[in-house]
Amino acid sequence: MRCPSAGSRWYDLAERGRYSCAVLWLGNIYRVVTADLLKLFHIAVPERPAPKSRPLRHPR
Repeated sequence: MRCPSAGSRWYDLAERGRYSCAVLWLGNIYRVVTADLLKLFHIAVPERPAPKSRPLRHPR
């Protein structure tokens, strides 16, 4: 009997919706939300600064 690899276990958990943090299925690959992964490991999530607003320009 072959022991499943860690990678195949990860995919199995993600497919069943049982992974420990948010997982996104994008095309043919899975992506893990970085902020959720950092929270899972109790690492402070850096806050993003608010985007700078630019004055609207009217087309001429």
